[in-house]
Amino acid sequence: MTYISFGKIKPTTAMTRAKKLHLGIRNWSEKAKRFSWVFPMINDVSVELCTIALSQFRNRANEVKAKVEDLLRISNGVLMERRENAPVKIGNVQADLSELEAQRRFERELSARSAELKEQFGPRYTGIDTDWNGIIAALEWVEGLLAFAKRKELTASVLDYACQGGTAVPPTKGFSSAIKKTTRTFKEVADWFAPELGPFGKGTLPEVDLQSVNTLAQKMQESISQIERWIDYRNHRSEAEELGLSAFLDEFLIKKLLPSSMSHCLEKALYTSILDDIFDRDERLGRFRRISHDEAISRFRELDARLVELRCNEITAKANSRRPQQLIDAPGSEEAILGGEAKKKCRHRPVRKLLADIPNLLPRLKPCLMMSPISVSSYLPAETVFDLVVFDEASQILPWDATVAIYRGKQVLLAGDNKQLPPSSFFDKGMTEDEGDSDDINVFESILDSCGWLRDRMLRWHYRSKHEALIAFSNRAFYGNKLITFPSSRQEDPLLGVEFEYVPDGIYDRGGSRRNEVEAQRVAEIVIDHLERFPTKKFGVVAFSQAQQEAIKDRLEYVRKDRPELDRLLEESDDRLQGFFVKNLENVQGDERDIMIFSVGYGKDADGRMTQNFGPLNKEGGERRLNVAITRAKEKVIVVSSIRKGDVNCGPKTPRGVLHLHRYLDYAERGVEALRSSLDASGGDFESDFEADVAGEIRAMGYEIVPQVGCSSYRIDIGVLDPESPGRFLLGVECDGAMYHSSATARDRDRIRQAVLEGMGWKLYRVWSPTWIKHRKKEIERLKFSIESVRANPPPNPSSTDTERIDEIAKSRNEYGQPKQQYKKVPVIDVREIPGTIPYRVIELPPVNDWHRFGSPASISAIRDRMRQIVFNEGPIHRQVAELRVARLWGASKVGRQMRETFDDVIGRLKRDGVISVWKQFLLTSGMNRCPVRVPVANEIESQRKIDEISPHEIAEAIFLALRHLSSIEEQRLIEAVARIFGFERTGPRIQKRLKQVMSSIAKEGRIQVSDGRISLVE
Repeated sequence: MTYISFGKIKPTTAMTRAKKLHLGIRNWSEKAKRFSWVFPMINDVSVELCTIALSQFRNRANEVKAKVEDLLRISNGVLMERRENAPVKIGNVQADLSELEAQRRFERELSARSAELKEQFGPRYTGIDTDWNGIIAALEWVEGLLAFAKRKELTASVLDYACQGGTAVPPTKGFSSAIKKTTRTFKEVADWFAPELGPFGKGTLPEVDLQSVNTLAQKMQESISQIERWIDYRNHRSEAEELGLSAFLDEFLIKKLLPSSMSHCLEKALYTSILDDIFDRDERLGRFRRISHDEAISRFRELDARLVELRCNEITAKANSRRPQQLIDAPGSEEAILGGEAKKKCRHRPVRKLLADIPNLLPRLKPCLMMSPISVSSYLPAETVFDLVVFDEASQILPWDATVAIYRGKQVLLAGDNKQLPPSSFFDKGMTEDEGDSDDINVFESILDSCGWLRDRMLRWHYRSKHEALIAFSNRAFYGNKLITFPSSRQEDPLLGVEFEYVPDGIYDRGGSRRNEVEAQRVAEIVIDHLERFPTKKFGVVAFSQAQQEAIKDRLEYVRKDRPELDRLLEESDDRLQGFFVKNLENVQGDERDIMIFSVGYGKDADGRMTQNFGPLNKEGGERRLNVAITRAKEKVIVVSSIRKGDVNCGPKTPRGVLHLHRYLDYAERGVEALRSSLDASGGDFESDFEADVAGEIRAMGYEIVPQVGCSSYRIDIGVLDPESPGRFLLGVECDGAMYHSSATARDRDRIRQAVLEGMGWKLYRVWSPTWIKHRKKEIERLKFSIESVRANPPPNPSSTDTERIDEIAKSRNEYGQPKQQYKKVPVIDVREIPGTIPYRVIELPPVNDWHRFGSPASISAIRDRMRQIVFNEGPIHRQVAELRVARLWGASKVGRQMRETFDDVIGRLKRDGVISVWKQFLLTSGMNRCPVRVPVANEIESQRKIDEISPHEIAEAIFLALRHLSSIEEQRLIEAVARIFGFERTGPRIQKRLKQVMSSIAKEGRIQVSDGRISLVE
């Protein structure tokens, strides 16, 4: 069968062989039955002996008994075992033996071909006992199978079945109808239960593994009990298909997901679809790429910082361009007055007189003046007007002091904080007694309070404090938490924040010195300790009262006697911005230091009694004094107090200053925890699910996080804590959510805010939601890498100070923190060398030959050409000078009547042709807009012009030129300066008259102005 199945022999050939063998074996079988009784006896006898007669054989057998013993035995056996009563004839026996020999030959032939037949018919061939009817039936089944399969290659399972030698061969008849019926049955079942999961796919049943069909049928039979669930599934699927969820269900089933996850998968698919739709409709989102966006932000930061630098340089350049680049030696000018005063060693002009004498030069040299309101009225003339008047610390300026400066400005800007100190009579009284017991301290309304009706704008950013705790209390108590403050990268740092130093044995000498000596001693100890430990830090001490201020000073002076090395650190120098100081509440506003020590001073007296009198805090506006005191530090505030929160009693009538002291003492001792009842401090909820998702991934990495780090309206979305340094943040993670979009400008959002945070020690990492959604796995890996990188290389402590670096910076910067500028000496030049003039060049023309008489028709063209050249090179030129210059070319020494008529005709033609223009007695090139100022050339007599030969336009330009370099000058001095520009050493009546006429003309045009006898240029 194997040969047949795999095409080694043709089925028709095998069938022919099988039928032939079948016929031969059938004949053999029928004849062999007759001799079955003799086979056992003749197995060892030669077949040739069968031809000898039995009687003859018996006679010879007796003779050769030994030779024919076996034959006799056979013969005897035949005779004895005969089946019939009739006598046995030898012929019959001989015929039977012949047939028996034929049977034996067939057997030998069959045995010789046994291997070939076994190979052809497989296990179905079993020798003589082979079921040839079964073989023929199998061959007929194979022929039918091949016909059904249309000679196509059969599957291995069919071939194996055909070759396995089983006795039960499936019939070929009706096989096609069975297949059709089976296919129809499976199709009906599949159509009802699962069309998309049909057992045959796109093929037909003959192409499917029969074992798979059988297995599927068995599963279907075993699942009959679940048919109700299947019906429910089909109903739900129909509903889902109506909603357009067919593709979703197909994908869900293909991936074999748990049914419990279907709602989550559907939700994700829905949100993903919505996101895809949003990305498709908004090209900005669709084109968003993290790398390109980060590069754009980085480039913006670079360009914006460069722009700020360029703007500063531009302002500097504009201011420098207004300054005189050269001082003109013109007596009476503002430059000459200022230069003269600079050369004096004594007997200087009063400041008010000097500023009044240089009203135009002053704003050119110093466009910005920084003066107190009193100084403005003391030193500046009433006529001085400014484009902008700015008041700093306006909360401490009295309205009547400010009015003098306000009316001098075109615009006014009041910068101040009405939550800080108001004007008072403290310094007017020169008081030495305790302010708290004096009723003579009057608090006045400031100019800031008086102008409360004006439009205001709050400066919300606060970035002076390097730790948010320094401003958190004031932000909540005084500013309604409107200030935008920035959290520190170190929540717990001994060099940052607010520290409470309790002095339990402090005694306030209420009836005597009004001091707290024990507390003052503790303050002195803290000052000395910190000065020794942090010599590069800037320190200040604030006391509640003037008496406590003096007590602290006395203690420090006592320490200095034994330790002179502290003199340099404790010296209260004139360095208002950097020097050490000890002040009280009334005079500390405007100061700031790295570390501030705040001494309360007030406490229980020697009898243990505590009164609720806290000096200035009990007065109206006392809370403003407290606000000033506690907001002076950049890095740290140390509150030294002999009382705690519980020692300050509060009731309905408690002054606001005392009430805030009560709360601040609690805050200083307990920290931000004291504000949590009214302030949502660090550790708030996430602002979005996006932030929560990012935080969840960070937690999965093994890191603890703090959401919404900060105390004010600005928070860092996620702070990643350093597991090796408690209280320190490894990384600040910002998500592009509400906090990122809270800034009004890209400069605040992407440069300034980040620069402030980095200055406070933060390492920031930004997560973009489009990239997080599209490439989540990659973004998680990138975030993890950033955290581990910062952990391996932590940033330096922002509170530490590099002394060498500070010294290096200090050497290169002045007291205002700006780079030092190198000023060059301004040269002083003679007025005749004033920039902007050009030498007067007389054109040289060759003389004309005598063969053309002047005025003849032949000479007109030459006269016209010479006149045109002179006007083009020397215009504006006086007409008489130009005519005489042309006449001399023809040898004439003066211009006669006839020559003048010729000139009238030539000039008229040039004017009509648009070549030249005529203005009064001066000729100039047509279309000339601006007249240059020309000065005489040494040793060239013709370049020396008379005053009448100079055009009024040129004289006016010379006046403007002089005033641009001289700011303002007296009229007579200006006449002298302009005269010297044109080469006149003296100013006679004609020159005086001529110049005054021009000055009067341009003054009427509003181009110059005369004030108090001084002339200046109108810009």
